[in-house]
Amino acid sequence: MNDPEIDRLRTLIASRPRATELAEQMGIAFQLTNILRDVREDAARGRIYLPQQDRLRHKVGDEDFVTGDMQALTPLLKQYADEAEREYRKAVDALPPEDRAALRPALLMAAIYHAHLQRIVAARYDIWHRPVRLSPMRKIWIAWRAWRYEKRAAGRTPSVPVRLDF
Repeated sequence: MNDPEIDRLRTLIASRPRATELAEQMGIAFQLTNILRDVREDAARGRIYLPQQDRLRHKVGDEDFVTGDMQALTPLLKQYADEAEREYRKAVDALPPEDRAALRPALLMAAIYHAHLQRIVAARYDIWHRPVRLSPMRKIWIAWRAWRYEKRAAGRTPSVPVRLDF
């Protein structure tokens, strides 16, 4: 999957050598979020991007994705949402403090993707009956609030914690 937003993020982070771990963790978190957000549409097209071994462990069949059987799907989707959340935390922890201001655009993207994940969790993973999307205005609002927070946080001693929930 070639996502132009992720390509721009990759270019930005490549200019900051100590931010490699941040990029890796963020990339994993974004990809997991995308998979969870799009699982219903992907299943309708005959594509399931969750590994077979996890689906077998949770006793989830392909038909469960098509019908949206939440009793079967919830534990599997929760596992991946929890993993995505851990990756967001690792990314935040990997942020080199000296690069925080320069990587502000990456943090804004993370805040928007994280908002998608929060909505999926709030919907109890049931995106079959309640599709999870952020409107363009909501994305702008999240980006503006994150930008404002990070602008105020820049250069503060002691360091203000990085936030993704806006």
